[in-house]
Amino acid sequence: MNKMNRVLALGLLVLMVATVAVSGEATAKKKWEKIDIPELNEIKMPTYERVELSNGMIVYLAEDHKFPLVQLSATIDVGSIYESGDKVGLASMTGDVMRSGGTATTDGDALDELVEARGMVVETWIGGTEGGAYLSVLKEDTGLGMELLADILMNPVFPEDKIKLAKEGEKASISRRNDETMSIARREVMKVVFGPDHPSARHTEYATIAAITRDDMLAFHADWFHPDRMYLVVIGDFDSKEMVQLIESSFEGWAKATKPLPADPEIPNFPRTVNIVDKDDLTQTTVIMGHKGIRADSEYYAGVLVANRILGGGFSTRLFNEVRAVRAWLTPWVAALVPVSAILACSLVSP
Repeated sequence: MNKMNRVLALGLLVLMVATVAVSGEATAKKKWEKIDIPELNEIKMPTYERVELSNGMIVYLAEDHKFPLVQLSATIDVGSIYESGDKVGLASMTGDVMRSGGTATTDGDALDELVEARGMVVETWIGGTEGGAYLSVLKEDTGLGMELLADILMNPVFPEDKIKLAKEGEKASISRRNDETMSIARREVMKVVFGPDHPSARHTEYATIAAITRDDMLAFHADWFHPDRMYLVVIGDFDSKEMVQLIESSFEGWAKATKPLPADPEIPNFPRTVNIVDKDDLTQTTVIMGHKGIRADSEYYAGVLVANRILGGGFSTRLFNEVRAVRAWLTPWVAALVPVSAILACSLVSP
């Protein structure tokens, strides 16, 4: 068989394979249309009560007496968007040391022992745009748990030994952050979308961690932690009236904020660009596509979350299955690129 004949034979074979695949896809669609898909179960929201306390704290209470447990989640209007560029890491470290350092009445180590002995969970943290706290206790320890959490949120002491420990942890993270392509890509895409000086794109450096002091943490806590900036959700085995009284007494004396929250940082409009980070010691390539999204208070937010979950972001999503299962026959190497394709994130904007 001469060279031209081999080319024609190969082309015919590819055409036959493509025809079979397309036919199979059409058949699969017809079969799919015949599947009896039941109606979605009705989502029933639990009965809850909303109470605004005299100190401005908003409390949501949902009684559930199936188990003798009480869970409390707090969301606080605080985040790294309020830290200065020369002290990046201040917010997250403040959130960590609030819990690890304890208070004047119960230091961090004693708090750890007490929580472990009682089977409690007590946590605090600060992210980019909000902070939080979590408490999980047996019903019999509700009073004690609330007392501990209120003390941590109102009166953290930030001891130097726990600050040093937190700094060592941050420095260890900095030293490892270029070990994986995904870590590099996620960090750099934020700079492209928001700009390198935007609070959402900044990242810790050894110098910014070293610049943070105990006084900085005390000041950051004093500026942003106030009851009228906190939303409390309590679920579990309790009486709502008694729980409100317990919360009021536990947080008694906590002063309201004296100044309003600053405006959210502006996000400039940047031109579309292709940005490459070269790392010669790796064999895998990571690709991320990113652009401005929408605010969480947008009317389209819930729909975007659902669409994002359907299109990409996991092994069961449309993007992953379409590339790997449906279209992989086109070119064998496509399957190898699925980890790259599956992380394109589909960060949608409002219509």
